[in-house]
Amino acid sequence: GPRRGGAEADACFWLGETADAWDRAALDGEAAEDEFEAANPPDLVVEVERTHGDGRKSGFYRELGVPEMWRIDAGPAGLEVEFLDLQAGCGPQPMPASAQLPLCTQEFVKEALPLAARAHRDELRALIERALAAEKALPGPGET
Repeated sequence: GPRRGGAEADACFWLGETADAWDRAALDGEAAEDEFEAANPPDLVVEVERTHGDGRKSGFYRELGVPEMWRIDAGPAGLEVEFLDLQAGCGPQPMPASAQLPLCTQEFVKEALPLAARAHRDELRALIERALAAEKALPGPGET
């Protein structure tokens, strides 16, 4: 994941066509993978935080060109999820849902993470299917 003299993400993801390009680079070996990662910032970085003391990471990822960051905090108050638009004109801004993965609202991620962590695949699949069905039921642009 992105390092370049700064933070290293807990997880980073390339999505869509960029993910396909990363897969091709990975097949060509570690050097090609490293070269790809140096030239292509991830579409999404995820930071799992136990404290809120490091506010510099969002600025670091913004400078790399990463469009979105998720902060996930499994603290004493329960699971907290924050989505940040890193390329907003006035600096990183909170979003109600992921721009990169629109089905991922805070509520969805809070429900999905424990299922994924415990490998409850059937329940996770059902959650995703419900979210997809709900999205399809929403009126499109210009519809009432």
